[in-house]
Amino acid sequence: MFSPSHQALADISVPNLEAYCKRHGYEMRIIHIENDNYAYKKHEAFKEWVQNDYFDILLYIDIDALIMNFNYKVEDFINDDECFCITADPNGLNGGVILLRNDTWGKLFNDFVLEQRNNYENEQNIYDAFREHESVGRLITVKPHPSFNQYDYSLYIECKDRIGREDLGDFKEGNFIIHFPALSIENKIAMMQEYKEKIIE
Repeated sequence: MFSPSHQALADISVPNLEAYCKRHGYEMRIIHIENDNYAYKKHEAFKEWVQNDYFDILLYIDIDALIMNFNYKVEDFINDDECFCITADPNGLNGGVILLRNDTWGKLFNDFVLEQRNNYENEQNIYDAFREHESVGRLITVKPHPSFNQYDYSLYIECKDRIGREDLGDFKEGNFIIHFPALSIENKIAMMQEYKEKIIE
């Protein structure tokens, strides 16, 4: 998902995602938005796609992330009894990389997120608010690291204690995905260009 202001990021990540999907026979879809108001846009798209049975399992990836190891398959990270998978970082759950299963529970969770849109600024706030909820929380599976959505913690001064801690989400060569949230666009581009040379295909 990206807007015109993030085209430079898409120029790096879209070919990466296309190559990965081609390798495994997956279908790739891009959510184009006109401005930088990203809140709930992905869940609106998911709503349409689940209604039309466009997918069995969906891997959503922010435009500032790269597939680093093509040997992994989407199915490696979600079990049959899981409908929504996500990872956590020091700020909480991070919706930049998520897995959604197209089943009854996955549809219910997606509908719930959209129903709450008037109460929360964005969907990530909903994930965090309801992760421990007696009923809704059961639909959220927080995957331990290393799984997907790793970071280069050397880029974040407030996270120096996580450097070298793969179990806390610090990227290690051979991991599935690297994500560069909360950096300037210029820094994201520079790091994505650098990491692009380390991709295992």
